[in-house]
Amino acid sequence: MFKLAISSPGVGPVAAIAVIATLTAPVGCSKPKPAAPPKVEPQPEPPPESPPPPPKCEALDESCEADEGTLLPVPGTGLVFTPPAGWTFAKLEKVTVVQKSDEGALIVVGAHPWEKVPFKRFKGRSAYGRDLLELGGLKTPRKLQLNAPQERDRTGEVKLGQWITHDTKRGDAKGELLSFAGQAGDLEVVGVAFAPDDDDEAIGAILDALKTLHTRADVGDGEEGDEGEDDEAK
Repeated sequence: MFKLAISSPGVGPVAAIAVIATLTAPVGCSKPKPAAPPKVEPQPEPPPESPPPPPKCEALDESCEADEGTLLPVPGTGLVFTPPAGWTFAKLEKVTVVQKSDEGALIVVGAHPWEKVPFKRFKGRSAYGRDLLELGGLKTPRKLQLNAPQERDRTGEVKLGQWITHDTKRGDAKGELLSFAGQAGDLEVVGVAFAPDDDDEAIGAILDALKTLHTRADVGDGEEGDEGEDDEAK
């Protein structure tokens, strides 16, 4: 067909070339514009993680450490005390436990009903004290009996009778046991404290802590308990 068009009469070479160029030119040579990439919305910054809640200090393995401003309760009473700084503590349901280390110096304190009859008071106090020994992992050479106090500490708000038991053990540590008790209204505060023989500072730290026993200001004035003079007579 192209040859016939070129050789036809009246058609010059230039016209023929133009016809061929027209016929052979590509159709639709313009390329479509590429699609725009999808718009990426910026992702918001994740909110900062909330700090973990403070420990409740209801077990020694929470490692709550006391400082000079720590106040710990005597459960069931309106009384509090300041433990030795640096010792760990746990506020259990019925007692408060403070210790310097797992087998080191220790204080365990709670309260039980005050008995007006001396014999019943001695018996109940001694049984409660033995329960505290078991809780603290303490072993005494003889069965603990808290009858008439060996000594009295009248320096704090709570007047405490005291008993000393030598050769007490906590784990492999050997030392001295201080048992203490004093009336607080219709309750009797009772506690045991252990000081290892190789810890010269433990006894002083324990005695200083007991002297801080006082009624919390936001609880109200506690009743002034009698000093148990009939204990002295038995």
